[in-house]
Amino acid sequence: MSFLHGSVPARPSLLLTLTLAASLASAAAQPALQAVPPVSPTTVQLRFDTVLKGLNLPVSLATDGSHDGRLFISELNKIVRVYQAGHHGGQLAFGPDGYLYIGTGGGEEANHWLHEPPFVAQRLDTLQGKVLRIDVDHGTPYAIPPDNPFVEHPGARGEIRALGFRNPWKLAFDPSTGGLFVSDVGNDRWEEIDRVVAGGDDGWPIREGPECQAFSDAAGLVDPRCADLALRTPAAAYGHPPLDPQGGDAAVGGVVYRGKRWPQLDGRYLYGGFENGRIWSLSVDGPARVELLAQIHGQITSFAQTPDGQLYLTTMNGSLVRVSAR
Repeated sequence: MSFLHGSVPARPSLLLTLTLAASLASAAAQPALQAVPPVSPTTVQLRFDTVLKGLNLPVSLATDGSHDGRLFISELNKIVRVYQAGHHGGQLAFGPDGYLYIGTGGGEEANHWLHEPPFVAQRLDTLQGKVLRIDVDHGTPYAIPPDNPFVEHPGARGEIRALGFRNPWKLAFDPSTGGLFVSDVGNDRWEEIDRVVAGGDDGWPIREGPECQAFSDAAGLVDPRCADLALRTPAAAYGHPPLDPQGGDAAVGGVVYRGKRWPQLDGRYLYGGFENGRIWSLSVDGPARVELLAQIHGQITSFAQTPDGQLYLTTMNGSLVRVSAR
């Protein structure tokens, strides 16, 4: 048995043993998958109309819940612009319970820190990698709501509502149920949408998306106990392009649509991909169903819904876009 010219013949038994051992090691390191809803054929068509141009890197869009038609657009240059339409007009942080919710990232800049537990997103003595909930109407500078889940936990920060996030960039409350959804921007492989619950652990960095996360520079999982831990499964997830042809990068939330203007969207959480302009919906009433609704030109940065049921989004190229369903 020969291979290359002039090479010493390998011993088949040794080669087979080494190959088999390498295959078994690779299989053992493969992340375990958790069930998330697949993408279904779309049942809704969207229309997009640009209503404002010339914005400078708009990254957030919100209303104040009043019916005066105003939209507040924040830009990366620290300017907040007000847009007033002829429409009636409702983000980011104040929940229906009156408390302020805050998404905080872990702040890591490279993957080497995965070898250095404990991880900040999993620690209860730091505010990093969390969704926080505080009372800004009381205390100095604020008070901690007494029903926050870790108030009585020794050594824990009472502000923490939920943990295990990488970069919970956008928060969205369901106007009907008060439920909170967050688009958590991923790292190497997955983007995820999480339904936040008090005291819940959404898994980062032990898990990314539906997978137990494997080291990118070494064999094995970040935490071998991953499959046995009480980590919350994402409400929805999509992979980065090499992994998922229907996916993308940098999940951007989102609104839970409740309104009579577009009844076919009622009970859906709408979210997008920053890089490729894709827009998905996740049903939040009943069984989870994900639909890929549309793809636009431009990098999506934010969504908002006004009290009369009109939908808007902003793009990084400076546009405010009105979204209609048909």
